Order: sequence, then C-alpha cells, then structure tokens
Amino acid sequence: MLVKDYITNLKEYISASLICLSKPGGLTSTEIAILNRSLIHIMPITGVENYNIAFFKENGLSKPAGTIEEMIEKINKYKKK
Repeated sequence: MLVKDYITNLKEYISASLICLSKPGGLTSTEIAILNRSLIHIMPITGVENYNIAFFKENGLSKPAGTIEEMIEKINKYKKK
C-alpha cells in the first residue's frame, strides 16, 4: 500500500494500481472508473458524496467501506482475486 500527499500525476498512480481507496468525490471517482480500476469508497462527507457512493455502487463501479475493518475486508477480497 502506498499513501501519498498531493500529486500532479494521478493518472499514473491509478493506472499502476489494482485497487484504489478514495473519498467519493466526483472527479477522482470518475477518473478511477474511466481507467477501469477497482474502487473502494471511504470517508464520505455528508451530502453530495453520499449520492456519489450510491451512484457508483448501483452501477457496479465501487464498493463503499464504512469502517476500517470493512475497508480491510474488501481490500483482502480484491487481493485474493
């Protein structure tokens, strides 16, 4: 796992990743979906990010994780594939 601060080459990191953990902001979530990477949504800000989670989940584009334990469980499921 690699945790980075602000970067300017996000596409390169997403392309090199098997799984992306991201807040459910619209732009980053869409970039991850366009690059066809597995997405786990974490830590939404109440409001529009809850709608983003619902949209991406309903369309099979992400798996939301509400707790750290759930996030670890979902990461481990992806790693087994």
